[in-house]
Order: sequence, then structure tokens, then C-alpha cells
Amino acid sequence: MTLLEQLERELNRVSEQLKRLTRERQILTEQITRLRTGAPPEVVCAALQVAFGVPLDLHILSHGDNQAPAELPSRRDEGAERSPRW
Repeated sequence: MTLLEQLERELNRVSEQLKRLTRERQILTEQITRLRTGAPPEVVCAALQVAFGVPLDLHILSHGDNQAPAELPSRRDEGAERSPRW
């Protein structure tokens, strides 16, 4: 594989990753807005689980807002090329 082919392949990979991250940012922004406008945390978590296709740590729900927020699991193991369903 030539250097040009390698760079083009990397550019395509980065472009796909950027699309995925942009979509995830949009979903997170929408859910933050829902929480700020009074949506129940359980409903928001369920929507995030559907959107990202992974179970979330609901520890934060059972311990109030004083704890650090739960982290979204890494999707690298599942294949980063898969975009979230929404």
C-alpha cells in the first residue's frame, strides 16, 4: 500500500469517527436539555441506552446528584464504525 493510499484510508477513518462523535454530541446535548427542563433521569437514561446501544451505570440515579456522573462505556470493543441508533 502506498503512502497516498494509507493517508486516504486514514482520512476516511477519521471522517467516519468525526461523524460518529458529532452524532453522539448531538444526542448528549439533547438529553442534557431534557434533564434541565425536568425530564425524569430514568427516562433520559433509557433514551441514552437506546441511542448508544449499551447499558449505562445507573449508580448516579440511586445516589443523587452529589456523586460524579457515570461514564459512558467505551464502544471501541464493539466496533467504533457503528453509529448510535436514535
